[in-house]
Amino acid sequence: MRIQQGFTIIELVAVIVVIGILAVTAAPAFFSDDGADVQTYQARLINLLRLQQQRAMQDTASTNNYCVLIAGNRFGVPTNCSDTSLPASFDPDYEGLAAAEQDAGVTITPAEVRYFNGLGCPVSAPGNACGTAPWQITIAGGNNLQVCVASQGRIHRGVCE
Repeated sequence: MRIQQGFTIIELVAVIVVIGILAVTAAPAFFSDDGADVQTYQARLINLLRLQQQRAMQDTASTNNYCVLIAGNRFGVPTNCSDTSLPASFDPDYEGLAAAEQDAGVTITPAEVRYFNGLGCPVSAPGNACGTAPWQITIAGGNNLQVCVASQGRIHRGVCE
């Protein structure tokens, strides 16, 4: 008696069909950039917020304003904190996103300027004390992500509690 080795044609077709179904359902998750822009914005915004917060806490002898401006689909550090517009071009390593990344169909709300005081708390005007309401930022695009700056200064992903 001879033992057969190998697969039947039915088994091969079944495996090919299963692989095809998996490829059709899983491929978009691997090859789509849907939501990648929003995640990039979230990560860079958190980094910029933490940078400005640290600058404010380290510069206790000065009355400098350490602020972050959110303007539609851009964010950054304005030349002057009393100015509510960002420069037409700004350094992506220092102040937010490169020009090519600013038109990614992402909207950031609320559009406003916020300051950090010497204790690292987000305040609506320079010199204000900690303890005001947290700063909830929504980044909308392929999906919505949140950034929370708690009233005592903790910066994290997600909704403020």
